[in-house]
Amino acid sequence: MAQGTWDAISVAELEKNISQTRGAIFYFNKSKSDLFLNMIDELFFPIFVLSDDEKARLSACSVSQFHATYKTPFDRLKEDLSNNYCLPNAAHAVFNIIIQAQKHYTGFSVMLKKAMDNELFFIGELTGSSNHELLRYNNFMTQNIGNLFVDSLEAFQEDKTFQLQNAF
Repeated sequence: MAQGTWDAISVAELEKNISQTRGAIFYFNKSKSDLFLNMIDELFFPIFVLSDDEKARLSACSVSQFHATYKTPFDRLKEDLSNNYCLPNAAHAVFNIIIQAQKHYTGFSVMLKKAMDNELFFIGELTGSSNHELLRYNNFMTQNIGNLFVDSLEAFQEDKTFQLQNAF
């Protein structure tokens, strides 16, 4: 899902990639669509949404410490995909997951916006930021999506250049 399109992934590929048999996959999921929804609910949102433990840690920081250590939801996802799934282009993977979820998960955009709004509210309370300052955070988070796209394109271009150089 992180590196391809959900529509193009076969159940056989899923079996191989998640080291589960078809029977095990469909024991817990009624369909491939249900599997996708469960993966987003269990693997994406728990990283994207700021956890209570992370809120407690950030709440103990000074404002300057907060600004030095805070990671946006997109940065948390990139870090998780890079560290736990060894994906070479985590930015591309995050961007791809978001696009796939927009297509296959009804209400995904609403849930994403709600999570971001809740995080912005938390940041505002923590830092004492005004609505004007929070707007800058909101713009920053929105820019992260653009940065994910640019990062994924740059990595794609580097990969294509590498392939062309090694083809001759």
